[in-house]
Amino acid sequence: MKTIIDSISKRLLQVLQQDARISNQDLANRIGISPSPCLQRRKRLEDLGVITGYETRIDLSKLTSHVEVIAEITLNTNKTPEERRFHEYIADVPEIVTCHAVAGKIDYFAMFIAPSVQHYLAVVDQMIEELGIVETITSHIVYGRTKSFSGLPLDLLLQD
Repeated sequence: MKTIIDSISKRLLQVLQQDARISNQDLANRIGISPSPCLQRRKRLEDLGVITGYETRIDLSKLTSHVEVIAEITLNTNKTPEERRFHEYIADVPEIVTCHAVAGKIDYFAMFIAPSVQHYLAVVDQMIEELGIVETITSHIVYGRTKSFSGLPLDLLLQD
């Protein structure tokens, strides 16, 4: 289901993507409406599920040493019950911070964050052993970030 939004709500979303902590007054000023309708629009977008939450970006390198690994995961079956079991299993693995089902030779791309490579390998070994449906995992250790997520390209995706 597509939710049609107008240019004011689009601007509201763009500003919130850059600063979710912005006050309602400042948000209203930035998008050119008064505070009460601004708050109503924000609440409506939350109620519709367009705004699903607010996040804090943390620079882990300032807190602790860690390893980020992008893993290509292929299952040995694509039957729905086994896929569901995989989804349920990874939902409880805190080291997997995101996972995307993809089309092609690989079934999933997962981002792991762990205290060390050894810890990551232990998590992967346990997953392979407990599930029994993982055919291959190809690991790519992240050694640098060339572009961080800075928001969705709403101007491109929500053209008036």
